[in-house]
Amino acid sequence: MKTSSILWISILLFVSAGAECQTSRAISGRGVYFFGPSPTESDSLNEDDATAIDDFTYYVGLVVPFLRANNLESEYLSDKNIVVDYTSGKSLLVSRDSVDFGTILTDGIKEPRLLKFVLTDEELKTEVREYFNLK
Repeated sequence: MKTSSILWISILLFVSAGAECQTSRAISGRGVYFFGPSPTESDSLNEDDATAIDDFTYYVGLVVPFLRANNLESEYLSDKNIVVDYTSGKSLLVSRDSVDFGTILTDGIKEPRLLKFVLTDEELKTEVREYFNLK
């Protein structure tokens, strides 16, 4: 794992997530949203969950430059419930009580895509290309 990727994603997690998670957040528009535990919640993970989050963080760190190169915003969320608004009044609710961490792809128009748990950087790039019709 490259140190710069680890450093970048660690900074992203702490700056975006803040010290504590909120109960709920609504998002809309075009973007890629990574979600998972807050820094406080991360401190109490068991070894298997911590390893999975480390893998998730590593692959996310490899994907973020690809997202930037394709003008896609990305953000890390640690909210317990994430409501993704799209089309006229439709929404998708993602609850971290049922999905601990993952990725949400949304363009604000079609139904958002929820990618659960760990995907490699290549798998994430494939999903992003497909969802956003990128070459």
